[in-house]
Amino acid sequence: MQANDATDNSSEKSLTTEKISSAWVIDNTAPELSRTRLTREWVEIEVRDATSLLDKVEFSSDGLNFRLIPPMDGILDSSQEKFRVPRMEGKVLYFRATDRSGNVGGLRVKED
Repeated sequence: MQANDATDNSSEKSLTTEKISSAWVIDNTAPELSRTRLTREWVEIEVRDATSLLDKVEFSSDGLNFRLIPPMDGILDSSQEKFRVPRMEGKVLYFRATDRSGNVGGLRVKED
């Protein structure tokens, strides 16, 4: 970036400065959630983010009160993870994922 105050000062008083910064990524893409498996006991989902690492994944049985869930491998350290929660007979489950840039994606899982 370069800044110059020549438009407001005479040529002998004007100043110019320059700063080179490191590259940065602008991420406006929400995580994508998909149901991967539904058993008698579990609902499994996969969460992927194209640009950022995942920050947190939560679920709710009422769509209002969300609880954090850990990834199946125990460490939330990538842009793609699998999650499992107990199946709640007759309930719709709501999942919400947030990436490190603050983008949020969601998934609603209804019994088949």
